[in-house]
Amino acid sequence: MNPKISVIVPVYNVEQYLEECIESLINQTMKDIEIILIDDGSSDNSGLICDCFEKKYSNITVIHQKNGGLSYARNQGLSISKGEYISFIDSDDFINVRMLEVLYNACITNHTKMSACNYFYIKDNNVQYETETNKVLKVSSVELMKKIFSPGNGVGVFAWNKLYHRSLFEEKPFPEGKLYEDMGSIYKMIFAAEYISFVDSGLYYYRKFRKGAITTYAYSEKEFDRIGFIDEMTEFIRKNAPEIYMDSINYKYEIVYLPVLNNMILSNVYDSKMYKKVRNEIIKNRRYIATGNLSFIKKLRLFICALNFRVYRLLYKAGKTLRMVLLNGNEHSYLSK
Repeated sequence: MNPKISVIVPVYNVEQYLEECIESLINQTMKDIEIILIDDGSSDNSGLICDCFEKKYSNITVIHQKNGGLSYARNQGLSISKGEYISFIDSDDFINVRMLEVLYNACITNHTKMSACNYFYIKDNNVQYETETNKVLKVSSVELMKKIFSPGNGVGVFAWNKLYHRSLFEEKPFPEGKLYEDMGSIYKMIFAAEYISFVDSGLYYYRKFRKGAITTYAYSEKEFDRIGFIDEMTEFIRKNAPEIYMDSINYKYEIVYLPVLNNMILSNVYDSKMYKKVRNEIIKNRRYIATGNLSFIKKLRLFICALNFRVYRLLYKAGKTLRMVLLNGNEHSYLSK
């Protein structure tokens, strides 16, 4: 008999965090699960750790493969998975012991093919907890996307804080050979599901700013992957959910365009092709930016950037320096909280 849930965990050089991740899975209150660990060419002890757990637990399967990237690993896991529902966990994160049971029951109770929950940040090995309401709501695809587009949301277009019925996946749902692949695929699954069970609790623990993680890479041409995916998503929204199109435009500048520019500055790189792309998009969507829900500061940053990148770079660096000075000045009180 097939398991109710297949948990797919791509693994790459995370020996420091991997045991905590796997233990959070084997201790789940939902026991009818299989755990698929994809060792994606790790050069540290991650592969050995996976093998040790496989020997100990009958519901763990390990695959060792040459490094192919996160999307390739997820797609490989999907190809051998047997569960009716699928969950993805990043191997440097961990989850609440109730997460899979809560998400599964939400799908069954509300008759949905997908469920999602909030997440908490882990920074410097400390979990940054937030208020939980434990509410479970059945929302439409448009309602969930609107929540995702809202500033400070706790859902995101991520693969890892959600549960999916396997019917939502195509043969290879994650675009291989690209970074930020969640942004190119998860919104499609959200709309394919039509309705989603949203659990207003932080059940996933996301390790923020880990050295070597995808989100900490220096600027490279791979940033065009992120730009391309977000542009595809906003165009999809324009055609299929025009009532939240303005929200999606503001989201793309806050979550993608500004971070890409800032990453360029922090890496001491000037990519004229990228800047021209960003500048043209800001000018084209200036009306949406001006009237949207971005903060005044972020709107100002975007318009300054469109007018003169050198001025934007100077202001950004000055602001970064000021924040570092203020942080250092309060370091003792911060650490003692």
